[in-house]
Amino acid sequence: MDKVIGAVTVDRVVLRRRHRSGRNAFAPVFRAHFEHVRGRTYLTGYFGLRRSAQAFMTLWFCFVAAVCVTAVVAVGTESSKRGAPLWLAIVVGTMAASPGLSLGLLGFAALRFGKRSSEADISQIVDHVESSFAKNAV
Repeated sequence: MDKVIGAVTVDRVVLRRRHRSGRNAFAPVFRAHFEHVRGRTYLTGYFGLRRSAQAFMTLWFCFVAAVCVTAVVAVGTESSKRGAPLWLAIVVGTMAASPGLSLGLLGFAALRFGKRSSEADISQIVDHVESSFAKNAV
C-alpha cells in the first residue's frame, strides 16, 4: 500500500509518498512550515526534489558545463593554431561540445520523466494534508 510519510513539527513539515514497488529519486517532497497571521495558522510550503536528487542534478549540469566549455576552448584553440579564422574555430569548438549538450539533454529528460511519473504523488500528498486538516478542524 502506498502511503504518505514524513515529519510534522511545530517549525516545519516534510511529507513524501512512499511506494511499495520502488523508489523514484525524483519524486516530489512537500516542505512547509506553519505561519501565524492575524490570529490564524496557515500551512505554507512547496514541492521540490529530494536534497540528494538536487545535489546529483547540480553536479550533473556542472559536469556538462565543464565538458562543453573545455571542448569549445580546446578544439577552438587547436583549430586557431592551425590557421583557421576565429569564427571557424568557434564553430568547430561548438560542434565538439555536442556530446556534452547531449548529456545535458539527457539529464533534462530524466528530470521531466521523473516529474511526469510522480504527478499522482502530488495530488495524494495534497489530499492527505487537506483530509488531515478537515478531520482536525475546530
